[in-house]
Amino acid sequence: MRRIASLAVALCSLCAVTRAQAAPAVRAVAPSSVDRQLLQRAFARAGYRPPAGARLLITRVSPRRSRAAAARAPTYQRFSFADSGVTVGGFWPASTVKLWAAVGALLVARAAGLDSRARVRMRDSYGRYRGTLAALIRPAILWSSNRAYDRLVMVAGADHLNTTLARRYALSGLVIQCPYFGGPSLDSPALRLGSTSLAARPMRARFARCASPQNCASMLLLQEVLRRVVLHDELPPAERFPLAARDVRLLRRVLLRARDKVGRAARAALRTRALRIYNKAGRYPGMDHLDNALIVAADGRRYLVTASVPYSRSARTDRATARQLHELVYRGLLALERRHDSARKKVPPAL
Repeated sequence: MRRIASLAVALCSLCAVTRAQAAPAVRAVAPSSVDRQLLQRAFARAGYRPPAGARLLITRVSPRRSRAAAARAPTYQRFSFADSGVTVGGFWPASTVKLWAAVGALLVARAAGLDSRARVRMRDSYGRYRGTLAALIRPAILWSSNRAYDRLVMVAGADHLNTTLARRYALSGLVIQCPYFGGPSLDSPALRLGSTSLAARPMRARFARCASPQNCASMLLLQEVLRRVVLHDELPPAERFPLAARDVRLLRRVLLRARDKVGRAARAALRTRALRIYNKAGRYPGMDHLDNALIVAADGRRYLVTASVPYSRSARTDRATARQLHELVYRGLLALERRHDSARKKVPPAL
């Protein structure tokens, strides 16, 4: 009888998750709305050639100048280095996907009426876990724990994360299939989330543009996840992840405390040391260095920056590749700062 009751609870919880995702789909950012020429022209004028395979997407975030409550959401100007910011695949997203894993686990908890305080009880190939969701999220983002990341994906359910949630939140193409801690797979074992029992959920989905067991993304998709977390309070309800307020605060705190790879470049380009940086960086030795960040200056300037530089024959060390990432971000931010300064000078003074 106990087993039957557990299965019934699991079925009810999965139905709740499905109902929670049945709302109209969030509208995706159209790749056609991204400027793909300005950065390329600016780099050419400066005589700068990014490393082969480098990817860059920078979004200038501006407050909407309207008193109407419904129209106070920020406006965005997105700039990609050629097609690199909007193309899915072709690079390894490394630890930048861990934010999406955390959001996915929180969405499943929220659908069951829970938040990051919910206790998780599970046994996987790494052993037994007894603790809260928050105790997985903090190390996954703050210290980039691979085991915590794998377990967050198992709580969310890889197929649920990659299909149902990705479609619901206009993130199709953002795919997580690869365990990072050395386990055999990201199949979800039977687990308890709070008082809810979830049956084992093997990973079965396949993706034409993302060969198993790879993780795939684009700069735009990674940036969208970050934008909806850090700008949550400023967004229209339709664009938000439906997370508890305490969970949004938790994610922001760990993103703000996490070590970044773009701060030095941002301070130089924006000519200020007064910055707050919310970010989830990534690195895979021999493959690439990445960062996905919101940069906030004390004077109100804000930029979303998502960048990746591959290791190359001429830059095999971490330090050399990090320098290349720094220069890519610095050159991109400097180009947009100069563009903004030029546009501001063209505005006639008020009479």
